[in-house]
Amino acid sequence: MARNNNVLHINEDAVINAFKRLNGKQQTKINKAGLRAGAKVIQKDVRSEVNSYFRSKGEKFGDMLSGVSVTVGKKGDYSKVNLFGKRKYHHSYILRFFSIGTKIRKQRKYKGRSLRRERNLGRISQHDFFQSVNQSAVSSQVDKYITKNTMKLFNNRN
Repeated sequence: MARNNNVLHINEDAVINAFKRLNGKQQTKINKAGLRAGAKVIQKDVRSEVNSYFRSKGEKFGDMLSGVSVTVGKKGDYSKVNLFGKRKYHHSYILRFFSIGTKIRKQRKYKGRSLRRERNLGRISQHDFFQSVNQSAVSSQVDKYITKNTMKLFNNRN
């Protein structure tokens, strides 16, 4: 690793060798942190997409943004960006209907009684909130984070 005029040049072989010399717990910790950093980039893009979608409709759904959550596996082998939230009684469950879409819904009963004519409640069209995610930005963020933390841990150990 060499630094010239605020430009960082990294030797990939040195990073790989340094990563191999770390123990299993440290490797898992670095993998989890890198995956979390990449998932946070996705989360940020999805939150901005949800915000712009509802703002364009003229509606205010502030609780929806907290429904976009990040989960990283214990072994550091996967990460997920969940659109439906974690909490049981949370308003973000409505995001499911906007991401999957619904068919035409009709009201057949009102207060337990059958209606003579069904009321048309409309439908919700499908919208992909993950369309604005930049894959190259995510992979570069993960690579950068893993490289930086590997060298940091290796240099502190030696």
